[in-house]
Amino acid sequence: MAVTNERYKKGQTDLSAAGTYYSGTAPSAWDDGSTLTFDEGGPAVFTAPTALNAVDLNIARFTPGFRSPVGSTASYIQFGVSSGTTPLFDYNAAGPWAYVEGATGNANIDELWWRPTANGLGVFKTVDVPILYVAGPFKFTDTMTGAAVRTSSGGGVDIAEHSSDTLTDIDAFGLSTITLRRGMTGTTLIGPGARVIVDYDGSLSGTFKLCGGTLEHRRGNVIVIGNAGTYDASALERSTYTLNIIDTPDLTEIYGPVKPVITRTKTWGGGSVKKG
Repeated sequence: MAVTNERYKKGQTDLSAAGTYYSGTAPSAWDDGSTLTFDEGGPAVFTAPTALNAVDLNIARFTPGFRSPVGSTASYIQFGVSSGTTPLFDYNAAGPWAYVEGATGNANIDELWWRPTANGLGVFKTVDVPILYVAGPFKFTDTMTGAAVRTSSGGGVDIAEHSSDTLTDIDAFGLSTITLRRGMTGTTLIGPGARVIVDYDGSLSGTFKLCGGTLEHRRGNVIVIGNAGTYDASALERSTYTLNIIDTPDLTEIYGPVKPVITRTKTWGGGSVKKG
């Protein structure tokens, strides 16, 4: 039977010891479908017992009262969160960082919310995350795979290269930045205040839809629907990259010394056009 509402106590650093939870249940009793909440603790670094590596949780939740750093560059904490109804890894804590990887028994986190209260950094590796919501600094490493990425104000996502993984779609809104270094096959929406940096040396079959934000084109072949906002190619690496663009009067274009090969479709209905 799944353990529910297990809680990490304030000041407790040895999670392998029995009696460290309000129910007194030792980590060895955890099983698939458990809910684990970290709501107090710090400033000591949080390390997890081996028992957690084989468990497929339903919910892993870090609340604002939790202030501990999670793991380190040398020791990632393992989590698997894909069991039961609406599995969720929700980081809403005040720690300075969290280094997380997929569990040995289950390298999946079905849905991940990264919304730190103190601008903490999330670094995830060797895990599949189909849905990622980000409102803070986050590193999507070269061994992490996924599908959909959503950002809001404060979100800063660095999506590293991957040999085969491609994202299906991205939504960037608010004061957020996404650096994309892998393929994308769906639609990327770039809203007011958001910036998406394309730094991928290949063809992205998906479409970048500017809706008031900025697309910074550094590398790769891109398809752009310029409803409103800015297409910025001032830092483009070489002139062999292509730009297939649907252009409107509300789109601002910025070019530097190197310009892409441009295929342009104009959908102007009147008004002034700003081209730089």
